[in-house]
Amino acid sequence: MKLRRFLSLGLLAVACSLAAGSWAAALPVAVAYPGLNNALAGPSPPEEQLLKMMQEARVAHGKPPLTWDAMTSAVAREQSEDMAKYEYAGYVSPRIGTLGYRLHRAGVSAGNARFAVYRMPSVAAVMENMRKSHVHLEAAADVGVGVAARGPQELFVTLIFYEKYSQLDPFPTLPILGAEYRLSGRLDGDLQDPRLSVTTPDGKVTEEPLNLSPARRFDSTVRFDKGPGEYSVEITASGKLGPMVADLMHCYAGVEYPPPTAPPEKAPMPGDVHEGEQMMFDLINQARAEAHLPALAYDNRLSDTARLHSEDMFRNKYFAHDSPTLGNLGARMAKAGIHAKTFTENIANDQDLAGAHQELMDSPGHRKNILDPDLTCVGVGIVRAENGQLLVTEDFLEDYQTYDTTALADQLIQGVNKARGNEGVAALAQSSALSDIAIENSSGMMACGKLDQSKVKALISQKKLRLKYIEIAGLESADPPKPAQFAEALKARYQKIGVGIVQDTSPSGVKMLWTTVLLGEQ
Repeated sequence: MKLRRFLSLGLLAVACSLAAGSWAAALPVAVAYPGLNNALAGPSPPEEQLLKMMQEARVAHGKPPLTWDAMTSAVAREQSEDMAKYEYAGYVSPRIGTLGYRLHRAGVSAGNARFAVYRMPSVAAVMENMRKSHVHLEAAADVGVGVAARGPQELFVTLIFYEKYSQLDPFPTLPILGAEYRLSGRLDGDLQDPRLSVTTPDGKVTEEPLNLSPARRFDSTVRFDKGPGEYSVEITASGKLGPMVADLMHCYAGVEYPPPTAPPEKAPMPGDVHEGEQMMFDLINQARAEAHLPALAYDNRLSDTARLHSEDMFRNKYFAHDSPTLGNLGARMAKAGIHAKTFTENIANDQDLAGAHQELMDSPGHRKNILDPDLTCVGVGIVRAENGQLLVTEDFLEDYQTYDTTALADQLIQGVNKARGNEGVAALAQSSALSDIAIENSSGMMACGKLDQSKVKALISQKKLRLKYIEIAGLESADPPKPAQFAEALKARYQKIGVGIVQDTSPSGVKMLWTTVLLGEQ
């Protein structure tokens, strides 16, 4: 079994309103991540009052204080002023777009932002509401606070909680088409194994590891050469609770920064959780169809396991792939008795199914999981919290394949001889005697469950083959063997080859290929 990258994306959106300021134009496009040109000089008096109340409450609950962020607060205040002017309480503005869009437009890498908006008569009323929902106790390091008044008894409040996992050096929001830019910075905390993923305008995702220096610095480049349009640039890393998004940036090359688009048509969670899970499954296959990929089959076992994880996140108040109680993805699958060639997972946190799906598709890592051509099945598990938030887990797998092992052996020999030809070395002659021995050895390895050469040596002695020297190579794999895995086969000293491949299926459904390659020198 192989575990591929699996990621999480969360959006806390709490909209509170009680029935019954000044207006600023939308922030201009920042020239780079991080954007500091439009940062606030400091919080306003009501913002300062609310921030103080939150800090006192966090200290009382043993939570670390939040750091007020000037750029994020500029976006939060912009949202509150929009709500005050147009009398609504929500995190999507019909005029200036979603909070996520405006964070990116302002140069804030919003890979881990969570939002809450309020319409209340006073700061004290906002704080009282937060005490009931524990919003102010978010696992975050930074916060943006925006407060706008419509009258003496009507405040509009936006909070943006943000967990920073990296410190980026300046990176362009509007790069030149065809140019290459340095992407560098520092990874925070104890995160390891950083990776860079980029979605290009054609919808394809590229991925590569990032080297981490002893000072926890990373340094790479991103080239904007796949045509004009949006490039989503994402840095992920592994932490104590599994993989996470460290930074996510939306850059536009060869085009102007786009205006806010209408939010996706809402897909509210129906009363029946299974119906909602089916809706999310349909959105996944719709995205695959648009990418000309085969549909995934729905697997009820995966759905049950995914739902258990969503329930565990809700019950134990965390949002991550590695559960403190149930373990990581591999452990959860093993406990459920599910075996496959590959597992991968997405998790999301939103108030709307379409919104959750769109957030996942906007992230290169999540998009790669949804559009992986090798995956075959998916299960979706959803839990709805009291405040309407949806905790969504999508578990994917790639089934083992059943192969024609005779055809695989022929393909391997052809591949070896092609590689020899490229090196100017004569082709190997297939020996039926060596192939028969190789098949018997592979069958013996399959029976004992380990790589072994003893059967080959005994059979060669028994058959008295007239060869100066025989090289023996064995391999256990879920995928068909490749010529590159048998470097000895490219040496000119050999003239004959025999290949034997067998496949077994364990009672649990695990399928493995056992390969023996024999190279003979005459």
